[in-house]
Amino acid sequence: MGIADDFSTKKAKDLFISEDSTEIIYLRDDLVFERFYVHADHDLKERYAGTYVPGDKELRFRKDDGGESFTLVYQGNDHLISDEGQHFYRIDSALLQENFLLKRAIYMGKKFLSHTRLNGIPKICTGKDL
Repeated sequence: MGIADDFSTKKAKDLFISEDSTEIIYLRDDLVFERFYVHADHDLKERYAGTYVPGDKELRFRKDDGGESFTLVYQGNDHLISDEGQHFYRIDSALLQENFLLKRAIYMGKKFLSHTRLNGIPKICTGKDL
């Protein structure tokens, strides 16, 4: 799987943005999540990933590295609140979703190139290696 495959909306399930627009949580159909921190210029600057478990009233997240876990509690279908009281809102606009996926593909491409420069010719990259 390459970066172009990751650009596809076929894996996308949901997309949430924090109230202050500094974080984006991307949920995929395969129960993988990606959490991005956003620059003031709206570029993605940092990413971590893991798995999530959907519940009736909440989503539970665990980072891939076994580190911190967190929970988001539903406050209606389009509104979630984190353990720390941070609000996240669903992005329903197809244009904004496509814009995010483009920025994500650019971010992943830059990470891939950086990884390649440091480590030589890579094995097949799944995106989790980055």
